Formats: sequence, structure tokens, C-alpha cells
Amino acid sequence: MTRLTILIVDDEAIIRKGIERILEDEPVTLLFANNGNEGLTMAQLNKPDLILADLHMPEMTGIEMIAMMKTHGIHIKTIIMTAFDREFDDDIAAWRNSDGSDLPIMRKPIDADAILALVRENLPS
Repeated sequence: MTRLTILIVDDEAIIRKGIERILEDEPVTLLFANNGNEGLTMAQLNKPDLILADLHMPEMTGIEMIAMMKTHGIHIKTIIMTAFDREFDDDIAAWRNSDGSDLPIMRKPIDADAILALVRENLPS
């Protein structure tokens, strides 16, 4: 079975570890980055199939990371994770409207079933 490579970009170790535990029995290879700068570098070097990125991180936000990826010609499905309850929906809506891209959002705390469903729908056939 082909493995899905997922890059988790979050400044909180507890979130990265929690996602790792949820996915430990799935056919995935997980990569981790602590902030948007590291995430951008990891995306360039490893070309993951999917990225889960925190919205707010030090150095570079998840949205800034996505913008930089596009600038560098990197187009990888990315889901933004956020604990902010609709506080930044205008920023996210502006991003969606700027180039027509969809930017799915997953609210924190992360729901194990939602993560599993997301991974399973993105597994190669």
C-alpha cells in the first residue's frame, strides 16, 4: 500500500504529538515543522502529499507559508488548523478570494475522527 506523506506544521509540540498518536496506525509518513519557515523548507525538500498547518505561529503564519509556497511554485493541498473561534475568518476569507483557492479549516482542539477521515480520503488508490 502506498503511504501518504503528511507535513504537520505547528508551534505546539502537544498538537504535533497528538496528531502523531491519532495517525500511528495509518499508512502515513509524518514530517514535522515548528513554524512556517521550517514548514516552507520541509515542503520544498520533501514534497509531502498533504500539509496540516497552524494558522498562528511565530516567524511565519500558516497563511504566509502557503503564500510563499505558491511564490515558489509549490502547490500542495493544505489545511489550516486554528484554535481561534472565527476571530480570523475575515483574513481567511480574504485569502480565499485573493486567488480563488480553497483553504479548508480544521478547528482545534483537533477531532481524531476528522483527522482520520481527512487522511483516508487523501490516501492514494
